[in-house]
Amino acid sequence: MESSIHKNKFSFFKIIEEKDITSGVKCMKLVNNYLLLKKIGKGTWGKVFISTDIYTKKNYAIKKINLKDLFKTQKSISQFIREIKLMKSLEHPNILKLEKVRVSLNGNYAYLILKLAEHGSVDSLIKQNVNISLSSILSIIKQISYALMFIHS
Repeated sequence: MESSIHKNKFSFFKIIEEKDITSGVKCMKLVNNYLLLKKIGKGTWGKVFISTDIYTKKNYAIKKINLKDLFKTQKSISQFIREIKLMKSLEHPNILKLEKVRVSLNGNYAYLILKLAEHGSVDSLIKQNVNISLSSILSIIKQISYALMFIHS
């Protein structure tokens, strides 16, 4: 029943297949043609992984979102749909591109497949206590400003 609700409400989702695969001792998850390699972050509704497309060998960031937690309130559902639509519409060099949105067969998880920030996030640089030059800091602020101006225009 729950799965059919997701299919009807979220026509922009495509159904995917998940598999656990074992490589030696390590168990990895294969989501269609994306191999989830390493968890790189965690948010309110899910986790973020570095993944690779097993056919093209391109790397992506995949946000795995727990829909059961998300769907506890109507406000959360509306916000999620609004954010997906906004992210899919944005095309800017300083904003990570949302490539695809997929949902698991059982309807419990959504997977947001995004272009990978090859050098990591600003947050990861701060947490690693990386020394950043003043010119790099100014460049980062400038890029963030351009992205914010684009979103709000």
